[in-house]
Amino acid sequence: MAAVKLISISTESRVNLPRRCYNCGSNNTVTVVTISNRIGLTGLGMKIFTVGHGGRKPDEFIALLREHGINIIVDVRLKPEHAFMGTYSKSTDPHKGIQGLLERAAIQYVWAAELGNMFKDFDDWQEKYRRHLGETGDILCSRLYDLNIPFCLMCCEKRASGCHRKLIADYLVSKGYEVEHLE
Repeated sequence: MAAVKLISISTESRVNLPRRCYNCGSNNTVTVVTISNRIGLTGLGMKIFTVGHGGRKPDEFIALLREHGINIIVDVRLKPEHAFMGTYSKSTDPHKGIQGLLERAAIQYVWAAELGNMFKDFDDWQEKYRRHLGETGDILCSRLYDLNIPFCLMCCEKRASGCHRKLIADYLVSKGYEVEHLE
């Protein structure tokens, strides 16, 4: 069997695989192109952020994002429409709530419901969420791999240590991303 040759070209990998033709039996080489973003390998050296909106005034929140050059917020709340402060709730009107606040600041809003913490009501939510990421992380994070850098994961807890966004960040660090928590 021939060895598989991997050539890295920017964010693209090409693999030449030997393949036997089913019709005539001849040996051919097939080139398979894999965009490495799809398998979570392009985070190498790319910096992202996390932030919690809790306890922050809207103007302070926007100033913090601008200070760090963030142009995309990824909302990782499971139910952002239930936020305690209307400013940070996801509205049915895209010009109100968190979408409107970010739109006026020219910051893109992305809601990633798949990254929401469905275990938050359990005492051992951190272990359950960590296991969930370990089993399905690349699928859950697949939309993140396609976003322009820098983006920022947002949830409501001001401190990352008490929030599932820290676990998402830890997972992304294992994929080569650099993460800074804005607190």
